[in-house]
Order: sequence, then C-alpha cells, then structure tokens
Amino acid sequence: VSVDAPLALFWIPASTDELRRSAMLTSDDLTLFSSQCVAMRVVRLNDARLVALAEGVEPPLAVLTDRAGHVLGRVTGDHGVLSVDGVEDLVRTELDRRAAENDAMLDRARAEANDVEAAAALYRAVWEARCTCPRQGREAKKGLRRIGTR
Repeated sequence: VSVDAPLALFWIPASTDELRRSAMLTSDDLTLFSSQCVAMRVVRLNDARLVALAEGVEPPLAVLTDRAGHVLGRVTGDHGVLSVDGVEDLVRTELDRRAAENDAMLDRARAEANDVEAAAALYRAVWEARCTCPRQGREAKKGLRRIGTR
C-alpha cells in the first residue's frame, strides 16, 4: 500500500455508521496534520488494501504508513471504538520524530562549516522533507543561501 505523500493515515471503520459519526471526521489535529503532507484515506471493509493494513486485526483501525507503504504504527479499536486521541498521538509522535531528525541534520550541517558539500547535502535533505517539517525546511533554505548553493 503506497500513497504519494510522505505519510499516509489509513482509517478502517468498522461500519458505515462509524464512518458517518466518528470524531475522526471532525478532528482539528488531523486536519492540521493534513497540511503537513499526511494523506488521509478511508479504507472500506471490502477493499483489498485491508488485508495488508489490518494483518488480522478487526476494525475499527487506523494505520500510519510511510511513502513506501511500510507500517509505522497502528491504533486499534477498543470494544469497537477507535480513539481519535490515540490516532492523533500516533501521527503527532511520527511528525515529532521526523522534526527531531531534521533538527539533528541541521545541527550537523551548521557544524560542517569547512565542508560546503557535506553541509549542502544535509541542507538539501532537510529541504526535501519541508512538507512534514516546514520550520526545518525554511532553516535549510536559509542555510543553503548562506553557503551560496541552492
């Protein structure tokens, strides 16, 4: 299962009633995360992707994957109810992990003052992740300008 986005959140509701009434539909945090290139997809019970995502777990279920379709985490329903807080925490934790990883690359790029090529490579890597880490992307762009590369 792959989506052309850095992260994809697949929601597998247990029923059409849940699909209509779930807090997943009105979550402000999930809406905000979509602005950071987290694709949101609903997977219906008869969808072939369900087999790969659910791995024997009964819906409701939310699965977070990376661009290549590797599962990064799951939130399973408790007594038929999916915790929107748990889903928000799952996505937030992954975005925070990526932000910390990009902060570390920015620190390494700043430390490479004598090696412009190494610094530029690090800044470019952070720039490529600008959608999930916008603040770090802006800093990488400034860093690239500062060292005279693009």
